[in-house]
Amino acid sequence: MTLQPAQARIIAIGRPSLFGDRTGTRPHVVTTDADAVRFDGRHLTIRATHAAACTTTLSDGRSITSAIGPVPSPIPLTSWHLTVKDWRPVSKIAHSLTLDPLVPWSAIPELADASGVGTYTTTVDLTDTSAYLELGEITDTCRVRVNGRPLAPVDQIHPVIDLAGVLSRQPYGLLGPVRLVPYAEAEVQT
Repeated sequence: MTLQPAQARIIAIGRPSLFGDRTGTRPHVVTTDADAVRFDGRHLTIRATHAAACTTTLSDGRSITSAIGPVPSPIPLTSWHLTVKDWRPVSKIAHSLTLDPLVPWSAIPELADASGVGTYTTTVDLTDTSAYLELGEITDTCRVRVNGRPLAPVDQIHPVIDLAGVLSRQPYGLLGPVRLVPYAEAEVQT
């Protein structure tokens, strides 16, 4: 595993049956030259962004070569519609712009001094294929929606989102149980 500065990953270590392997003998991946490996509950799956013959070595010593067929070329997304809710000290101003290509707000006269929330939209036809959405450089925070459906939170250090949405959200926030525990006091007689 390779992490960038300020990135974090959670690694779960537990009893053999924790992830469905009741005996603890199911082979797992030790190394691979594929881009990624995932386990869907029944099968190991490798992933690559280009055609390749990828070799995966399992914990039982087997070395398996899997073919990744042709993969479409990356699609640059250059034409965007940007709507901005510009929060001014006394009012809110709405802006609606077309950007081709993307530029920072400071380079757009209407937004040079804007502060608020921007919504970028673009349209792409992506049928019969899975893809990552590489966001490039991001300032501040962002959320991504595809066809109105929110995707997992974006890692600002490595802003790449799996559009297939294979990762589930992690539980966070106030999880309880929350209690109000009354108490009484008594003066200590000295």
